[in-house]
Order: sequence, then C-alpha cells, then structure tokens
Amino acid sequence: MKLYSHYIKIKNIEIKSIKFKSIAVLVVCSLLFSVGPEAITSFAHTPDESRFLNGTWEKDDHGWWFANKGNPDYFTSTWAEYQGYSYYFGADGYLVTGWNYINNHWYRFNPEKGSHEGAMMTGWIYDPDYKGWFYTNPSGILVTGWNKIGGEWYYFNPESDGTLGLMAVNQVIDSYYVDSNGKMNEP
Repeated sequence: MKLYSHYIKIKNIEIKSIKFKSIAVLVVCSLLFSVGPEAITSFAHTPDESRFLNGTWEKDDHGWWFANKGNPDYFTSTWAEYQGYSYYFGADGYLVTGWNYINNHWYRFNPEKGSHEGAMMTGWIYDPDYKGWFYTNPSGILVTGWNKIGGEWYYFNPESDGTLGLMAVNQVIDSYYVDSNGKMNEP
C-alpha cells in the first residue's frame, strides 16, 4: 500500500495524518458532513516540502504547467501529487513526459495526450519507439538486470547503450533462456 503524508485544514485546525485509501475516504466524508465542504482546504506533501495544490493546470505552446492560486511561484525541478498521480516539473517549470532521468534514476511519464498526460507510470510499459517492454517498480524507477515479477523471472538490459531497461526476449542470458514473452525458462 502506498502511503502519503496528507494535511487537512479545517477552519483554523490543522491535522497531519497518514492517508490510507479507505480511512481517508471515511475521514473526509465525515468532515464534509459535519463542517461542510467550504471549511476544508487540502494540500499534499511533496518529497521536498509541502505545497498548496490549489490552482489550475495551464497549457501553452511549450507544454503543461501548474498555476498556483495566490502564489506566483511555479513548480520547478520538483515532484507533486495531484488527484492520486505523481508528476514531475522540470527546471523550466513545465510538466515532463516520456523517459526522464531524475536523481540518478530513470522514470517514465505518460506521453499520451489526455487527462493523465505527464503522470508517472508504474508496472509494465510498452514503448513503441523501442518496440519492446520495460518495467518500473511501484516507485516508478526503471528496473534493470534480473527481476522477479508476478512469480516469473525477467531480464532487463542493465547497460547504458541506448536500450537501458529493455526486456530481453528470445535469447540466452547468464545460461538461462528467456522466451518471446521475456520469461526465464530453466535450461
């Protein structure tokens, strides 16, 4: 289960709690019924600091950015959680998409236009540019080498040769054969 630190401000009382999916729903629903929706302001805790996510998504010719209501600062070189998705804003303040190298790790952000454009992707990812599969762990970090996923072993290229993390298929790796689905078969 993924935990987030979450702050809820009710009138002038601030509560910090660990947000569990089902518990958070009960707490917020209880608060809404007892004090009304106009009394609640919510903001997420990002890895580097708490930020009010009170504003709007804006788009121009360069891409998407987040306009904070009442705060002229843009998110730059930072993570943000918004409506259950993780996003990263580059040094220029724009939402990143595609493959990005951040703090010594590779991440994949949804490059597709639409409601979740720029959201960090986790799990199995097919990349048509490479015509192959990659896998990112629950934290969104690209895996390399041998990894056991769903009870099966897979091998992902550990070399920085332009195909880092690409799943191996139809070949022998370390004396083990990986089939057309990338699964290791005993010799």
